[in-house]
Amino acid sequence: MGDRGKHDDDDVYEEESIFDNITTTSVLQDARKVFNERNLRLGDCSRVLTQILYLISQGEVYTSEESIELFFSVTKLFQSDNIHLRRMIYLVIKDLNVDKDNSLIVVSCLSKDMTNEQDLYRANSIRVLAKIIDSTMVSGIERFLKQAIVDKNPFVVISTLVASQHILKRTGAELVKRWVNEVQEALASKSPMAQYNALALLYKIKEQDRLAISKIVTALARKPLSGTMAQCLHIRIVHNLLKYNEGKGSNAAELLQFLQDCLRNRNFAVMYEAAKALCSLPFLTAVQVSPAVNVLHDFLSSPVPAQRFAAVKTLSKVVVQYPLVVTSCSVELERLITDNNRNIATLAITTLLKTGDEDNVDRLMKSITGFMNEISDDFKVVLVEAIKTLCLKFPHKHHSLINFLAASMRQEGGFTFKKTLVTTLLTIIDKIEEAKDVGLDHFCEFIEDCEFPELSVKVLHMLGEKGPLTDNPSKYIRYVFNRLILEVPSVRAASVSCLAKFGVAVPNLTDSIIVLLTRCLNDVDDEVRDRAVFYLNLLKTTQRSHAKSLVFSEEISLTNLECSLQVYLEKCQDKPFNLMTDIVEAKQQDEREERGTFDDTNDAEEEEAAPVVSNAVTVEKELALIPGVETLGGLVKSCDECELTESETEYVVTCVRHIYPKHVVSGLSFRYPKVWFLLIRFFVFS
Repeated sequence: MGDRGKHDDDDVYEEESIFDNITTTSVLQDARKVFNERNLRLGDCSRVLTQILYLISQGEVYTSEESIELFFSVTKLFQSDNIHLRRMIYLVIKDLNVDKDNSLIVVSCLSKDMTNEQDLYRANSIRVLAKIIDSTMVSGIERFLKQAIVDKNPFVVISTLVASQHILKRTGAELVKRWVNEVQEALASKSPMAQYNALALLYKIKEQDRLAISKIVTALARKPLSGTMAQCLHIRIVHNLLKYNEGKGSNAAELLQFLQDCLRNRNFAVMYEAAKALCSLPFLTAVQVSPAVNVLHDFLSSPVPAQRFAAVKTLSKVVVQYPLVVTSCSVELERLITDNNRNIATLAITTLLKTGDEDNVDRLMKSITGFMNEISDDFKVVLVEAIKTLCLKFPHKHHSLINFLAASMRQEGGFTFKKTLVTTLLTIIDKIEEAKDVGLDHFCEFIEDCEFPELSVKVLHMLGEKGPLTDNPSKYIRYVFNRLILEVPSVRAASVSCLAKFGVAVPNLTDSIIVLLTRCLNDVDDEVRDRAVFYLNLLKTTQRSHAKSLVFSEEISLTNLECSLQVYLEKCQDKPFNLMTDIVEAKQQDEREERGTFDDTNDAEEEEAAPVVSNAVTVEKELALIPGVETLGGLVKSCDECELTESETEYVVTCVRHIYPKHVVSGLSFRYPKVWFLLIRFFVFS
């Protein structure tokens, strides 16, 4: 009574499961202990085998040494004739990955079971052999396999046909081609599964021979198979053949008629497979597809959810090519909007969006909003694609449709769903000019909370391309700059590029963009810093080019330019020539020349400048005679000669530097006054 009361006090009394707290190490220890006993305990052996299979199903990977150890331990259990234990042995051997050298021992045991009188042993041993046997060993058991294909027991026939498909993948069709007669005999079996597997194997053998496949399907069309799965497979093969031949060929009309006849089959699977095949043939007309759509129309009112789902899914694809044919199903599709299965309701709305008119758009969008959070991402993607098609079909409805897409962006969802939303909105912006500003505003809000850096980079690239072309591009700068503060390096780098595009395309924003990019020079990421340096130089170069274009727009005469250059060479300034400042001085000098107001000082300066200019021209001509110097451009300035040694020394060395736009040419002169020796060397520095 005390023990019973103790159990009554427990809320739940559960027995300990054999899968609780098991590990690979513990299972290996139990296998060594249980499988090596002289008197096998069948219950313990089955328990350990079950645990091994459980660990494999959970993704546990055994090492090569552990697999070999388990493999040989399991082979010791062949001494037992217990049917249940033997089935467990077959399953474990098939799932353990052991090389062919270590599998030779068990092959002999399986070969013995393959000729056993027990049908269970024969069927399972053949399936295991096909999984572990080497291609060179198949010829040794080929006779037994061919006999098993035509066996009286359907279980043995089915197992052999399945094993033959595995052998076909591993060894090729050369060996299995010799079994065609036996496979065709199995095709005439009364067992539905035997028919299905025989047809699948026969198709794999003849897959490369289109003429042979055509003969087989034509013969089966005249005398159809009895099994449902075999008929569905036959319909799929017919569909592939017709699609490959584009509806041409001597037997095309007969095969099309066969598909039409299958629409009147009593089995739902066969009817649906035939309707699906007819609807997916691209060369058929709307009249030829109408019978298949009528069958799908009837399935929309079926009490079985699977039939309604299959029908509406096929119609959602058919509507793209035959929208007018699907219009007849509009009433049933609207009823399915309120279906308890939200997947069915989603596909129904998707189909209606592709067939509906502009007046029904708002009503359908209200229906979608109600259950958007209750469907999976896969169906959300389908729905978004349908909305894109509808928006491109009715551009005037883009406002409500874009608002729906923007609301979906703020909802929870995976990467594929969010990527589809971004791609759809980008397509709408590209195709509909009026939707550009609204779409860009929604994108700015999207990147504020986007959890996928890849999508943020894509949106920033788009903002850089389209933002500067809007009426008010400055409003996007804040959103882009926020990404430089809050995001990961890849997004920050994309933000730098985006800001640079604004700075180049909108001159009024260039100074502000330069200030923002200067802050990025201290970023911790190399890519961000490198981009910032590159774009800063680009923007500053753009500013200088713009300034020069403003100067040249004043139509500077050649006389003014020549005069300004003469003054620049006369002063021998260290800074480069600047059109913004030096050209103004040249204009003033021209004006004074025209008025004749030069004083004596200016005349003296002009007289002194003339020899300097002429000497500079002479030096430039002399330097141009040196090989390679002519490629350096025009001479900017020649410095005064400087002595590198004292004048009292025996050798006198002097240097003259000639300044070019990007190079410095140094000329060294070596003089030996006693013998009047002179040697000049030139060195070019970039």
